[in-house]
Amino acid sequence: MTAFDLDFDEILIRFDVEDPTFKQQLSQIHANAKVPVLDVGEFKIWDSLAICEYLAQQNPDLALCVA
Repeated sequence: MTAFDLDFDEILIRFDVEDPTFKQQLSQIHANAKVPVLDVGEFKIWDSLAICEYLAQQNPDLALCVA
């Protein structure tokens, strides 16, 4: 998203399994506690390929995928 100058807010969570709040922080973002996750309002996309496909569909004027 940065490479294509798409506007987004990034939330960084330190990957520290020693931190007891680690899983809690992830589960607040998405129920399955997986990253990355793209929050598009009414739904969340957590699979990297699915995120890329969604962004390509939403921005057809950008070369986001290889044909």
